Amino acid sequence: MRRSTGPALVMGVVLAIALAGSPAGARDADYQIVSGQPAAQGAYPWMAAFLFDGGQGCGASVIAPNWILTAAHCVADDRGQPSVTPASASFVVDSNNWQTEGTVLTAAEIIIHPQYDAVQTNNDVALVRTNETTDVTPVRLAGPADLALNDPPTQARVIGYGATSTGGPASDVLLQVDVDVVSDADCAASGYGQLVDATMVCAGNPSTDSANPGRDSCQGDSGGPLFADVGGTDVQFGIVSFGGECGVNQPGVYAEVTTFRDWIDGVTGGQIEAGDPDPGPAGDQPTGAAADAVRIQGADGDDPVANAIAISQLVFQQDAAFGVIASSTNFPDALGGSALASYFGPLLYAGEDGQLGQATLIELQRTVPPGGVVYILGGTAAVRPEVDQVLTDAGFLPVRLAGAGRQQTAALVADEVNAVINGGGPPPFDSVIVAFEGNWPDAVAVGQISAWFGIPVLLTPTGSLGGPAADYLQANVPTNVLVLGGDAVIGQTVRDEIAAITGPDSLVELQGATRLETSAQMTLLNRFELFPASGDIFEFDGEPITDPELIVAVNLRREDAFAHVLAASMIVGNFGGVFAPLEGAGTQVDQSVLDSVCEMDAEVIMIGGPALVADSVVAPLQAASAGQGCAAG
Repeated sequence: MRRSTGPALVMGVVLAIALAGSPAGARDADYQIVSGQPAAQGAYPWMAAFLFDGGQGCGASVIAPNWILTAAHCVADDRGQPSVTPASASFVVDSNNWQTEGTVLTAAEIIIHPQYDAVQTNNDVALVRTNETTDVTPVRLAGPADLALNDPPTQARVIGYGATSTGGPASDVLLQVDVDVVSDADCAASGYGQLVDATMVCAGNPSTDSANPGRDSCQGDSGGPLFADVGGTDVQFGIVSFGGECGVNQPGVYAEVTTFRDWIDGVTGGQIEAGDPDPGPAGDQPTGAAADAVRIQGADGDDPVANAIAISQLVFQQDAAFGVIASSTNFPDALGGSALASYFGPLLYAGEDGQLGQATLIELQRTVPPGGVVYILGGTAAVRPEVDQVLTDAGFLPVRLAGAGRQQTAALVADEVNAVINGGGPPPFDSVIVAFEGNWPDAVAVGQISAWFGIPVLLTPTGSLGGPAADYLQANVPTNVLVLGGDAVIGQTVRDEIAAITGPDSLVELQGATRLETSAQMTLLNRFELFPASGDIFEFDGEPITDPELIVAVNLRREDAFAHVLAASMIVGNFGGVFAPLEGAGTQVDQSVLDSVCEMDAEVIMIGGPALVADSVVAPLQAASAGQGCAAG
């Protein structure tokens, strides 16, 4: 997700990398990059620069003397958890340069829409009650009489202090740009997989050339206003929410203000308490198993490089902790990537030629701060040596994790996971995962566990425990060793060797007669043991997170599907979910998989195009999630 440069505070496992600070101010020469211009002095006193610990990260608008309207994702992280405290939030209003002028308001209370969905960036609305009362005239919000504003041919304006190009610097000066509203159908056709027509409106005039972007909002503009002139009065009908590359190929997506007027008016008027349901149109939306399934894919649903970019755009705002690059065609070195990328950075791919494509580089520049680390998984046979130089030239610090073979590479990644993700200490539950080195299904399916919890993955052959895995176990002696697969892939000798190092009670067997049944065992462990036991690690709104919230349908049979499943670990690692692996041409759901998701009451996400995950699998997955056609319990 884009449009925000606000902090995504790490919850749960401690991250040992400090996120980048606020972006530097824009130069005058930057103004033309998004086809915008400085706003006239004093034109929009109700516009607010949303500051996090003194640095600008989002936009907002004054809607009442002591109420501010902004986007939920500005104040919640990618797991939907509050990420900003009132003490760290402030606003500059009545200003055209938030650094040098204006009035500062401080936050007393932050209220996230009760149905905010971080996965789809749906219901992306938040309210902030301020300690001070401002005499700035509030912007008028669109109401029932203004529904026509949400459709073409409305000509609108968006203002903000955000970046002037994808991944570029922000502006200290308030900028404005005129944009056209785009129909829901045309917006969806531009490549968005997560649009909700009832709650979102699209606007923008994108180009097809990254070197010459069209008119659009960008990172740092999140939460700011989309408005139109109605009879000489500015009427806000959208809130900057998300998009792809700024000004290129796709319009921006905005939360539709008219949908949320009942909730906004109820909260600001004192009739609705924080956390109470939205009584208006947003309150009628289906949730959980009844929610519409979402398909995440690039322009070509079969292309793992493009699909990984699409997933990254869904998941990550700017200022990821780091990035990860793996081979899209050579699985052995990539298998530890789910634990490393995890919650903290995008997992993207080099192409079939081992080179880094321009679109992938642009996505790294959008998400990873200048000077940030980009890990490269594997040797130069998998990801070409030129990639290091490309990353260096783009301002990143490439760190290649490559051993003499796949086992050693996995061990190096495991050490990095513990050092970076787990702060030098043991992983959650003092655990490690051991998978078969000879194929990928078990090692990528366990991403539903490794990505959320940050538990590293080791590789071993079938006949005896691999040396790098043995060295790791001897050095760390974990309490729990999750062993993936039966004797055909992890032989009894390997189990005995593990037990001799870590103790006979340390082995947690995850195996079934097929790869699907093994994956189902992972889901059951995740749902009924790991998540319930992690309530002291992950919290949302003061309550422990004890259930995965998504069912992510992936193809576990096609020989070229590993990269799609591995990239999907970004979703389960950020939002909390389980994999629902499919057989055949992505058209068959095994009964063991249906039973493993029984009564989850969770949304269904599809990874890749219909050739990877067929539309026909949605109905049985949703039914099982609702407790139908499965072994309940």
